[in-house]
Amino acid sequence: MVYTDVSICNLALSKLGEQTLTDLSGDDKATDLCNQHYQHVLNTVFQLYDWKEIVVRSEELSADETEPNSGYAYQYTLPNDCLYLVEVVDWDLPYIVEAGKLLIDADTCYIRYIKEEDDETAFKMAALLVEAIASRLAEVLAIPLGKALSLKQIMAQDFAMALMAAKQHDARWRQEPDSGSDLWVDALDND
Repeated sequence: MVYTDVSICNLALSKLGEQTLTDLSGDDKATDLCNQHYQHVLNTVFQLYDWKEIVVRSEELSADETEPNSGYAYQYTLPNDCLYLVEVVDWDLPYIVEAGKLLIDADTCYIRYIKEEDDETAFKMAALLVEAIASRLAEVLAIPLGKALSLKQIMAQDFAMALMAAKQHDARWRQEPDSGSDLWVDALDND
């Protein structure tokens, strides 16, 4: 299913017993709070895990003309929509990210990263990830919307459970590369 900022905000508001919105252009308190907090909550949840739905691969990055003064041979500017770096592809080299720059001793560079989504973007995500985002947003909105502290605490627990379920679901779609080592076979070979 494709989710939008409005549909995710409506899930959060319904958890709090609030009226849902038709869009985010109104001037009521719930709309103002959703506009204020949605993008931050989205980015925060995106940074908690390498969600398969939002990890993208870059084209080859171009090394900056400016030589780094950091002890690394090359410096690359990260893409503007890079929320955070997941990995440098095909290099098992040390690197560091500073001020939007990737510093590494590699003359070519491809990365996998979490792409920042703007609040106008409709995107396809697993329902469990959307549930985690909506639960976190409901937790953030509870007190400003005049709800009891106990409801905020319930939403915090709801978020923790939704986040765990979303991570477990996402992990099912991954297969880590084989390390090439089998402890049982290695043990037998050493006898």
